[in-house]
Amino acid sequence: MGEALVTAILSYIGTSIDHIIVMVLLFSRTDHSKREYIGIISAVFTGFTVIILISLMARFGLQFVRQEWIGFLGLIPIGLGVRVFFRPADDEKEAEEKISVSFSRHSKPFVGVFFLMLAFGGDNLGVYIPLFASIDWYQLVLTLIVYYALSGVMLGAAYKISEVRRINVFIEKYERWIVSLVFIALGLYIMVENEAVGWLFS
Repeated sequence: MGEALVTAILSYIGTSIDHIIVMVLLFSRTDHSKREYIGIISAVFTGFTVIILISLMARFGLQFVRQEWIGFLGLIPIGLGVRVFFRPADDEKEAEEKISVSFSRHSKPFVGVFFLMLAFGGDNLGVYIPLFASIDWYQLVLTLIVYYALSGVMLGAAYKISEVRRINVFIEKYERWIVSLVFIALGLYIMVENEAVGWLFS
């Protein structure tokens, strides 16, 4: 249980730390009305649920694939981690600015944030699908519970961070290192857990 819990927490952090920065931007652009807060929160959970459902459907399809081959899906988060590490910092800032401007064009916060979550889904699917395919039903249920609980924590943290500029700067500074490390470690875990490395050299 402990290993599954740690894996769930680290995989969520790795795929969502960039979400926190974007959520901070969105919260800072609201008029602090209850309607806008509800729109952002409901959109985040709705978009996240869509991504989870896609990942689960892919997992079921992979049940008919040899376990060792599933392990090679770990190369996906490893590749994502390497890409994030070498991505220019200017590209990240530009993307965040575009996201913020795009959000402001929608009169209803739910619409903008929902499609924003789906736009982020590409990297998430690259991590969730191989991870879900590598764990049993008990671990999967535990992982989903952790994911949804941490989504609530993420939103609360983003709201607080939007009011404290110093914390926001710290996250922006070390985001690349954290995401890269978690993605690469997770990919290696998936490969080892499914005995892909041993099968390759056997």
